[in-house]
Order: sequence, then structure tokens, then C-alpha cells
Amino acid sequence: MIKTKTLAFTYNDYLAYTEHSDKRYELVEGELNMVPSPSFQHQKVLGRLFTILNNYVLKNNIGELVIAPIDLYIDDISTLQPDIVFISKEKSYIIENNRINGSPDLVIEIISPSTVIRDRDIKKKLYARAEIMEYWIVEPDKKEVEVYNLSEEGYVLSGIHKNRLSSEIFAGLIINLSEIF
Repeated sequence: MIKTKTLAFTYNDYLAYTEHSDKRYELVEGELNMVPSPSFQHQKVLGRLFTILNNYVLKNNIGELVIAPIDLYIDDISTLQPDIVFISKEKSYIIENNRINGSPDLVIEIISPSTVIRDRDIKKKLYARAEIMEYWIVEPDKKEVEVYNLSEEGYVLSGIHKNRLSSEIFAGLIINLSEIF
């Protein structure tokens, strides 16, 4: 059997390809993937969660919170677009005009039927490899949020939240999940 070498896209290829496109893409391990348009439910949950978190971040002046689409450059063959990204003041040096170049403190993905495998498996591994300290997976259909914390072995589930959510990153903030679902 003859094995052929697969062509891997780089970050520069990604930029050139997406520059004039009205579609969203992610670069995953050298593969260019189109990101499907999110559902109404996804956008509703995203907007509500972002509002709560952003109000807290602004009130406490602890960093920057951004919403997709924003490029999170992991390495030359992986650039993702998390739904929500938090970068503390201490890590503000990773913010560039067109991308986040480094490891933010937190990334949040809101699960859609078309993104389950990508968010739960592929992105989770890439975010852990990028040493992002906390990862939230928001499940609108189940009305719950899974919180993962980085360990030496990768992400460890620290809790599945169905009613209230808190995080060490946002000290003192308690989110009533009924407000976002």
C-alpha cells in the first residue's frame, strides 16, 4: 500500500483562504473546517451568558471578555473560534488586533447538534494542549454547564451545574442558570 502525505494548512493559508469569505472557518490540526451557523437557541444562550459575565468583568475590571467570531491561535496548524473567551488583565499581552495569541484563562463552547464531537473531543484536547486553565461546555438542551479544570493529564470535570454556577475565575459571581436557559 502506498501512503500519501496529507497536505496540512497553516495559519497563513487559513488567513488567505478566509480573508474574503463570508463564512466562518476553524483550522484544526492542519484541516480547514467550515463552522455552521448557530441555531437561535445557541445564540440566545450565548447572548445571555455573555451579558452576565461581561457585566461582572467590566464592574470588577478584571480583564476582557469577547464573543465569537474571534481567532484563538493555538499553533501554526490550529486556530479556533470559541463562543466566549475570557482573558485576565495579567494575560492581556496575548490580545492582538486580529487574534488571541496565547492561552486565555477560560473558553466557553455552547453545544449544538452539529458541534458535539468537535466541542467535546477535538476542541477539548486542543484547549488542554494550549494550557487554557478552564473550559466550560454549555448544553442548552440539557440546561446544564460542565466545568473542566486543567490538570497534568488534561481536563478534569470539576462539576456539572444545573441550577447555579460559580468559578474561581469570577470570584463571588453566582450565575442562576435559569437566567441563561
